[in-house]
Amino acid sequence: MKHESQGRRYVFIPRVEKEAASGSALQRIVRNFFDGSVPKAVVSLLDMDKLSRDELESSQVVLDEVRDKKA
Repeated sequence: MKHESQGRRYVFIPRVEKEAASGSALQRIVRNFFDGSVPKAVVSLLDMDKLSRDELESSQVVLDEVRDKKA
């Protein structure tokens, strides 16, 4: 993280874009908590009680799109 001086305070600016940082963090989470298994991580996320029926259905649409790209 870098910073800039603005008067008597510092404003911190990330060195890595948010998308790159989140991708890297997600890879570490999958590796450390799900034995490197993306399917286990996806099932765990989809199995959360807080997801509504609409959220589950939109997740299915995304999964179908990813599957179709791989075919």
